[in-house]
Amino acid sequence: MLYNLQKFTQDFIQFSPSELFKITYVFNLKYFSKGQIVFPAGQVVRQLYFLNKGVLKIYKYEGSEPEEVKFYLNPTFLTDLQSIQSNQVSLYTLITMSEVELYHADFNTIHSLMQQSAKHHTFFSSLFTDRYLFNVSI
Repeated sequence: MLYNLQKFTQDFIQFSPSELFKITYVFNLKYFSKGQIVFPAGQVVRQLYFLNKGVLKIYKYEGSEPEEVKFYLNPTFLTDLQSIQSNQVSLYTLITMSEVELYHADFNTIHSLMQQSAKHHTFFSSLFTDRYLFNVSI
């Protein structure tokens, strides 16, 4: 995770190795097979995800056809930020398109990290304003 995290974060901010380690410390690893659902529509999302390896697809259904389909390639962060912020169920389903190595952290833990460090606050605040990653509606 550390290599891909450094690769991803350098576009936003330069972290020291110890600052990167603080991010990795709050994440837990989970492996998924192709076709597994990470989170289904109808569930409140409470996790921030870091895709370390693989491909994910997020979509919602309006009628019989999937809409607002997006694909995520590693390395990247993703979640349904609207579900987290509103504490409402997600309209989206996140599914694996390949074998996936996915790290997850409770959003409240991320928020605590942001309060402890100005640099982490700057990074995550910048990250959460990225329309592609977190504002699923285009």
